Amino acid sequence: TRFRGYRVESTRLKQWSYFGGSYFVTICARDRECFFGDITGQEIVLSNIGQIAHNEWLHTPTHRPYVELDVWTVMPDHFHGILHLHNVAANSTESEQQPAANQFGPLKPGSLQAVINGYKGAVTRQSRKAGHGDFGWQDLYWDHVIRNERELRAIREYIIANPAKGPNASEGIPDSGCKRAAAPDATPLVSKRVV
Repeated sequence: TRFRGYRVESTRLKQWSYFGGSYFVTICARDRECFFGDITGQEIVLSNIGQIAHNEWLHTPTHRPYVELDVWTVMPDHFHGILHLHNVAANSTESEQQPAANQFGPLKPGSLQAVINGYKGAVTRQSRKAGHGDFGWQDLYWDHVIRNERELRAIREYIIANPAKGPNASEGIPDSGCKRAAAPDATPLVSKRVV
């Protein structure tokens, strides 16, 4: 894959279809700007854009009934969430069956990539409608296939504890701290974590 003039190897598992299964995803704001809010004490206080990100995630199963949400949190400059995809191809005809391996090409309905693309697009559209024309996401996102109950429990604990760790909380994401996009909106809201 080419990315801004240099080659980036896919982090996707070559023999995984990314249709059914459980996933831990992290999606970052463009340039790690704190578009989504601030940490106050041990809670995330959401900006207007943060509330949009929160609401669009809650509405994901409405638009994509094969998605089941697990725990998640909106952080000042990124989002963490666990989602479970129920195999939409299970009731389809043989010719509509999902590919056996991850492949590049157009987004396939029901895939993790399609879910994340739809979420990012919805947040961007709603943010721009609300007058936040400067909002944007990083081009890529990070995902991890959750393989067992032990991993699921550990990742749930990590996500739930993330706001208490402060604005530089994400391990594994290069982080020199949030870049301030602008002052938080006048009426920030506190994020709720769905369990």
